[in-house]
Amino acid sequence: MTQKPDTTRWVVAFIVAVVSDVVSYFISFTFFPQIGVDAATAFVIWSVLGWRRVWLVALFAESIPGVSMFPTWTLVVLALKGRGMIGKKNRPMPPGTPVEPEEPKQLP
Repeated sequence: MTQKPDTTRWVVAFIVAVVSDVVSYFISFTFFPQIGVDAATAFVIWSVLGWRRVWLVALFAESIPGVSMFPTWTLVVLALKGRGMIGKKNRPMPPGTPVEPEEPKQLP
């Protein structure tokens, strides 16, 4: 995705993440249903917000029995929204870096 997702997409991703984490809390020690919930969550969030490597980290963390009781999906969605990382092609720029590229200087 080249554009940042709008507010509706963020709300959908947040609701999906919260519902997934609530369901995961109650089925955290049943392996196959847990993997199914996490795979469905990953698919929906990827399709709504686009690809990020951090989704794989969340999917790996959620696949460990017992760890899925921690609200990983919700925290990852909130963290990416807070940092504004969805929709950017490159890594975040350090503070003070100009957002727009400067005009090239002409040589005399």
